[in-house]
Amino acid sequence: EKVQVPGDLLTMRVLGWEDAVLAVIERHRALPYAAGEADCFVLCMDAIEAMTGTRPYADVRYRSDRGALRQLARRGFARLGDAIGALYPERPRGLARRGDIAVLTSDRGDTLGLVWGGVVICRIGNEIGQAALSSARIVYAID
Repeated sequence: EKVQVPGDLLTMRVLGWEDAVLAVIERHRALPYAAGEADCFVLCMDAIEAMTGTRPYADVRYRSDRGALRQLARRGFARLGDAIGALYPERPRGLARRGDIAVLTSDRGDTLGLVWGGVVICRIGNEIGQAALSSARIVYAID
C-alpha cells in the first residue's frame, strides 16, 4: 500500500518504507562487497524498491565492476549517476530527504549512496559506511 508523505503532494512511498530501508541497510552491512550482489548500485536499487515498491533496472545483471559499466553503457549511460538521473529528478543537496540517492565521486568513478539525514550511507569496500552529504556531487529525489 502506498501512502502520501506529509509535506510533499507528489511523493508516494509504501507504508513502512523507513523500516524497510533500514532492513536493506542492515542486510547489506552483513554482506562483503560482491559486484552485482552487494555493491553501491544494488544497495540503492534495493532501497528504492523498499521505498516505492518498484525496482528500477531490475534486468541489469553483472558480476564485475567492468560488467556493471558495460550494462549501463548498453543503455546509453557513461556514468553510474547518469542511470539514476535518467529516472529521477535532481534535488538540491540542501533539500535532500531521507531515501534520496546521492552520487559521490571517487578516484574509481561514481559511487551511489543513500541519503539519511546529513549523511550518505554507502558501500566502502566490504563495509557500509557514511560520507558527509556535503560531499555528494548530485542528489536525486526518490519520490
